[in-house]
Amino acid sequence: MDNIRAVIGILFGRVSEQDIFTKKILYSDIPLSKFMALANSYIVRYTNDEISNLYAYLKTELKWRHHKLYHKPDDGKQRDINVFEVLHLFSDMVLTQENGQPVCQYLHFLRWHEMTKEIGEDSLVTSYLAFRDSRLKKRRTEFYWRPVIGHNSQALNRIMEKGLAENHFHLKGSAPLFHISWICMMNLVASDQIEEELGKYDERRLRRNIAYQGGYTENSLYTLCLRAAYIRFYLYRELRNLSNDKHLLDAIHTPADLLHGIDRLQGEIVFEQERNQNEHDYADNNGKKSLHHVNGILYGERWLLYEMFYRSNSKDSRCTSDMCQLFYYYLVVKNIIRAEFIQINDNIGF
Repeated sequence: MDNIRAVIGILFGRVSEQDIFTKKILYSDIPLSKFMALANSYIVRYTNDEISNLYAYLKTELKWRHHKLYHKPDDGKQRDINVFEVLHLFSDMVLTQENGQPVCQYLHFLRWHEMTKEIGEDSLVTSYLAFRDSRLKKRRTEFYWRPVIGHNSQALNRIMEKGLAENHFHLKGSAPLFHISWICMMNLVASDQIEEELGKYDERRLRRNIAYQGGYTENSLYTLCLRAAYIRFYLYRELRNLSNDKHLLDAIHTPADLLHGIDRLQGEIVFEQERNQNEHDYADNNGKKSLHHVNGILYGERWLLYEMFYRSNSKDSRCTSDMCQLFYYYLVVKNIIRAEFIQINDNIGF
């Protein structure tokens, strides 16, 4: 399981976003050559032979997972490494449900903590729920679980229910800081303040990826943020079966194109906010219900992640390979920016 965790950390946090954008790396098939280059850079304890064995092990695990979930006989074929399936491979091992709410199996609590430190909780939780629901042929409509999920240790939960005194508390540190910041950035794309703040983060970037291949480049955080905003809005409209304007995808190719269409995108976002009666996040069409729930601000983002995972797993014809590729890019960009915001790096101190 620790090997799977290391691979997820690479595929969703260390891979070149530009390689995903240009389709040199596909969500549906990570070639051995790319896997070797990435793993050699970040899993330094392994030799080339061991990395090659890890690649073969992943393919075998994905094949057996497929047989287990869909009760199909072994056809002798190896499965390609689909990044969404690797994500679910881990989440299905460590998560379960109690009273309809996702919780971590206490046995794997430390592994869960280490994994979510790298890529956050929501992508793992929504992956687990979407793959599970698609097998059961049902659709989830509630996305109000806590930002930090609990565990299934009944004994420890009973102790905690009695109450504990805490005399050291970081008020701002206890809030879902990045969750809210990300939703804000995805809804206020024309904000000069966001451009200014991301520029400051760029100047003092603390997490740099290893150039695992020739010609490796990294875009500015502001460029990544704008691209993610365009992609998110495009995916939202596709998932809602709304007509999409061609300019949404035409605008994401260069920084100049991104800036040129930003006011138009902002106008369309405001229109969706008004239609859904939610000024915080256009992706939340649950109306005013979310506004009165303590975790309601997270509804729209979780719904979008869940729907994309659900449709990719159920092979929904409306969810094209291009949509899945954009979704993979969106997840990686989100993790890149998250790593800077909450300082996911190996540096010591503050």
